[in-house]
Amino acid sequence: MAHPSTQTAADPARERWLAFLCGADAWDSERSLWRGWVVPGASAQPPGYEEATAWVLLAASMLDADPPGWAERVSRAAERLAELAVSHRALRRDGRRWLFDTGVGLLALHRLGGFDAATNALAGGMDELLGAGLAVDGGPPLGDETARTRWSEAFGAHLLWLVLPLRALGRHAEAEKLVDSLLPRFVRRSRREDGGVDEWLAVHAASDRCYTHGACYGLRGLLSSDDARQVHVGRRCVETLLRACRADGVASAWTSVTGSAPAGSPEPAAPPIDGPALRADATLQLHALADTAFGGRPPAGLHVRAATALPLPVGDAGGVRYGVDGGDVSAGHQNVWATAFALMTAGSARRAPC
Repeated sequence: MAHPSTQTAADPARERWLAFLCGADAWDSERSLWRGWVVPGASAQPPGYEEATAWVLLAASMLDADPPGWAERVSRAAERLAELAVSHRALRRDGRRWLFDTGVGLLALHRLGGFDAATNALAGGMDELLGAGLAVDGGPPLGDETARTRWSEAFGAHLLWLVLPLRALGRHAEAEKLVDSLLPRFVRRSRREDGGVDEWLAVHAASDRCYTHGACYGLRGLLSSDDARQVHVGRRCVETLLRACRADGVASAWTSVTGSAPAGSPEPAAPPIDGPALRADATLQLHALADTAFGGRPPAGLHVRAATALPLPVGDAGGVRYGVDGGDVSAGHQNVWATAFALMTAGSARRAPC
């Protein structure tokens, strides 16, 4: 497997994150996959999670690091994910095929190289779900979502991220077609009290709410474009999200946009979401996007922070905690994909695919 090197693990923060991913707790040895998270003190940990494994493999494709056991674990996980890809033509969770997860697995195995059968299978499965307008088996088709549809089950803004694997495969025209067809469904604007205009990506077409984690995926797709109009929208949305952050740069699960809701679109109740109000994954994504969008020169009054400078709590095993503040029991777990995000964005935020 090829491992393009764009960063090293020279500082203590990265060493802790890598130690967590190389440790026993985060690894499901029976499935040869990384878990999604590790719960402190639990008698049993959750099983291996295909999408989380794909994010760690994407981080591995950007790292020039070889702590004990890392290369062997990356190789085993990649081979196992490739086997599952060939068998199911998708990445699955709870027995269901997920379009977004499939795209993440496709990009990870493509970047590592040497998995043509698996990437071909995942590309076929991705095309099938895209053609059906389904984010997941059994989910609402595009246009049938409601205000209460969960973000991950809707054919929503996060799926703009799929332009990354499409472009990696050289399918640029299809990537642009996807953005052209989806972006108008999700862009929202409102006027602030100071006269300025906020712009953001709604969680999906049936809601005006902005789910930060999912919106950041969509914005990564926009900011990777060669189309100046898409990049402009992406920058405006990133500015809105940064403005809504806490003073120390921490992002909320749901971004509260100042000003009135778009005309004719009263804001419905938020779709259900579990977990803490302040999120490490969204925080890491947003600041990496801001670095991409503004190149170290953000708009006046806004601040962009490196991953190692963000106030993200780390668990005993070295993994980034999912929730930034305590008080919520789910905030205590150490999160595998957030740790992978931290590794990617600490070394090369502008190239990080998250």
